[in-house]
Parts: sequence; C-alpha cells; structure tokens
Amino acid sequence: MDDARRAVTLVTPENATLGHALGAALTSRGWAVHEVRSDGILHDLGPHALVVLVEDDQGRCPPRQPVVGTLRRVIGIGSVRSLPVLERMQRHGAVVLNQAAPMLTLLHHVETAVTRPLSSEEIVTAAALRRRVVENECLTLLTAAEDAVLRAMLAGAGAVQIGVHRHLSIHTVRSHIKGVLAKLDVRSQLEAVAVARRAGRMDWLFDATVRFTNSGEDDRLGVRAG
Repeated sequence: MDDARRAVTLVTPENATLGHALGAALTSRGWAVHEVRSDGILHDLGPHALVVLVEDDQGRCPPRQPVVGTLRRVIGIGSVRSLPVLERMQRHGAVVLNQAAPMLTLLHHVETAVTRPLSSEEIVTAAALRRRVVENECLTLLTAAEDAVLRAMLAGAGAVQIGVHRHLSIHTVRSHIKGVLAKLDVRSQLEAVAVARRAGRMDWLFDATVRFTNSGEDDRLGVRAG
C-alpha cells in the first residue's frame, strides 16, 4: 500500500478518550494519523479518508455541520445515543461503526473501511441502527431488580446463582427473568443478553466483560448487589 493510502484524518470531540486510543493504535500499525479536535465534520481536510468519532466521553454528540455531498471517504463511529448523526452520515455514503465494539475489532473495521469499501453485508444498515434504538429504549423500562438480574445474566450467571448471590428465591428470580424477556420482547435469556450487549451500555460492558468469572460457586462471580 502506498503512503497516500496509509494516511488518515481522525476527527474527534475535545473530550474523547477513544479518539486518542484509536489514533495511537492506528499509528502503531503504520498509519500516518492527522488528529483534529472539532465539534463538527470539517471541510477541506485533505485527500485522506476521515474517521469521525461523533461522541465525547460523556456520550454527548456535539452539534455538527450539515452534511453536503458524499461522505464515501468517511467512517463515522458512535453508539445508539448518536443515532441521528450516524443515520444522516450513512445516507450520504459514510460507513458507520459501533464504538462499543472491542478495540481490536473496531480497529480492524476502520482499516478495512479506509482501504476498501465494506461489503453490503458488513455495513450497518439504517434499519439495524433504528432497531438498536428501540432495544435501548426497552432496556430503560426494566425495574431495578430486573436490571440487576439482566446484569447477572450478562456476566454468565444462571437463575440458581443469581438467587444465591442476591438472596432471592428461585421463583422470584424466574419472575424477574420473565419480566426482562417481556419488556425486551424476546423469547429467551440468550436473546436478552444479546440485546444488552448490542446496547453497548458501558457500565454493563465493564461489569460483564472485563471481569473473568467462574461458574458461580463463590463471590468471585462478579455480580454486583446493586
């Protein structure tokens, strides 16, 4: 690959740790990264592809300039919170990626999108983005008890382990699980966990994926009481 194709402009809000991490990762993999801190998608940033992080660390999406023309050299990175921006970018030809993905996965897709267009199967469709928003809204309907049970399920705990660690009867745990399934409009615990993972809520992701868990015999399970 020639030098021109190994260069990329990274546009991020001022307070966006992911932007710094992504820039460092791309640099370590041989990319010439031009980092720009901006509240909007800037024009005339040169011939390189643009990687645009649309959210800051607090999940805020700064106001952005109207999209004019094609964005086929642009990769937008955000979450369900920035859906309107991501949908608008995609309609103008940008590739949009989920910032909740593991860093190595995200890095792979950024590099793939920069060097060659992603296939239609790899590009997140607007309909899929809208489904993510609906799922995220459904998660907000959970009670505190249902929320805690879903967190435990996300960490790999079964109904018995949840009951032991939360001092609940198996009947109560199963009642909470039924409530979770009904509110998320899914038919199984596996589907409910998938919805939670897709939502990308960072506190859930930290609890469920950073800590290694065992089969649930003791307090190392990593399930929080709150």
